[in-house]
Amino acid sequence: MRFVFVFVLVVACGGGPRLAVSSALDRRDVGGAITAYEHVRDSDGDDDALLRRIAELMLEQEGASDETDRRDAALRQLALAGTAGRSALERLGQNGSVHALAVLAEHGSGSAREALRIHIDSEDPDVRAAAVLGLSVDSDRDLLLSLAAEPSARVRAAAVARLAELAPESVARGVLEERARIDPDPSVRGAAVRALGSFDTAAISLIRERLSDPIASVRMTAVAALLHADRDGGRAVLASLFEAPPSAQGIEAARLLGTRLERDQPPTDADASAARAYLLSALSANDAGLRSQAAVALSTLRGPAEIETALAHALASEPDAGAKLAVARALLPLAHGENAALEAIRALSAGEVTMTSLQASIVLAARHESVGVERVEAAMHGADIPLRRVAARALARDAMLPTHVEPALSDSDALVRIQAAGGILAAAAASE
Repeated sequence: MRFVFVFVLVVACGGGPRLAVSSALDRRDVGGAITAYEHVRDSDGDDDALLRRIAELMLEQEGASDETDRRDAALRQLALAGTAGRSALERLGQNGSVHALAVLAEHGSGSAREALRIHIDSEDPDVRAAAVLGLSVDSDRDLLLSLAAEPSARVRAAAVARLAELAPESVARGVLEERARIDPDPSVRGAAVRALGSFDTAAISLIRERLSDPIASVRMTAVAALLHADRDGGRAVLASLFEAPPSAQGIEAARLLGTRLERDQPPTDADASAARAYLLSALSANDAGLRSQAAVALSTLRGPAEIETALAHALASEPDAGAKLAVARALLPLAHGENAALEAIRALSAGEVTMTSLQASIVLAARHESVGVERVEAAMHGADIPLRRVAARALARDAMLPTHVEPALSDSDALVRIQAAGGILAAAAASE
């Protein structure tokens, strides 16, 4: 009898803290669950499964927040978590969250699309923009065309994105061309240009016009849309970019020409050679941002040793910390570049904590280097809120150390908490 009593006592003591976590989760009490989890950690060590449940509930609750930035950040983290975030998104959708339904619809849920349709008459433009995903391009064609001229930019952008599905219809193309040319909001112009890429050669003229849009993001979208609409014709149009000094859209054009634009469209030898030459020249651009962009683009190419040689030379001579990190990361996976790249990344990781040094530390942490883990963890506990947000997710997902992030779930900043919870769920999905 005494043995049974002792056994029950031991089980109760061991199960007590875990039961307290589960009880708090059942009550949907995130704070209580975190407090109870700390007792589990102190008595028995960390428990990945319990921590995942806490993170999931936190993101589910934040996904229902009335504060737009918190809601959108939480839904984004649930989407990034893949299968680990799916259940929470579905519960939010079942509880009437139009924005969660929109995320599910974007990831292919037919039932979510059907549920969105009834919200198209909402007076809230954000809700109406989400509900556009629930429309049918066949039965709701006229409504989609009219929504492209809505007062709300978010609704217009959502509508013009769906009009791509009406290609090659000339009426839809005309609406998209008008939005791409005259809409005052760059997000709408960009969405219209992207949609026009589905209309093949008929849209080339208008897309080409948007290569001179005053907003860089629209110009970059036009580059991709041009090649999507007509690779041969687009190449001819973009050739002039390669003859001018390096530019952001020129680098993007080279990246696209040098890689597989579509699954069944590998680059020709001529395209790959021209792209490589342009990107290598851009490593010497006057602007550090362009040099960084060129290094990232080169990392997507597969080719001759001259890429590795050029990156190694750029690494040795690059004065800007951000560009140097981009070059080092591009060089890191190459055959003979690892040692030099790691040496540069370790040097960038040291000293004052900045976003660049934190990003360098994250690279090291992802390789399980203790100095990188320590510096990312220190940034997560630091005074700089943007750095804490980046560090919290990276420590969980990049370094695959989700239990190290548990303190950030109680951070004073909501977005730090959300990033930490998202990293924990993403790490869980990566481990499955």
